[in-house]
Amino acid sequence: MPRTERIDWINMPNLYFCDAGNHIRGLLRAVLSWEDCTRVLRDSLTTHLGEEDFPVGPAQFKKPATAPFLHVLPEEASEQWRAGFYLVHASFAEIDERLRNLTK
Repeated sequence: MPRTERIDWINMPNLYFCDAGNHIRGLLRAVLSWEDCTRVLRDSLTTHLGEEDFPVGPAQFKKPATAPFLHVLPEEASEQWRAGFYLVHASFAEIDERLRNLTK
């Protein structure tokens, strides 16, 4: 396979955890199918932050020092999800619990 060819499963939403207090800009937590993404983010508000660069951190948005972010690539964008970064208004604990429940 040529190096420039993209693999279909790479075009999936990525969930990152950002912890400004520990200077963690963004730790990849999960690569999700759209079905799993919907289940994990259920009942959580999201704020589209733009398409350009990885968010500096929650302090930039006057949020708590820790926050989950969702990244949607342009190839993945849909009517519901524009390309770019989203701040997820949920705690790490809530998101982790939902991720653990995906296998149940």
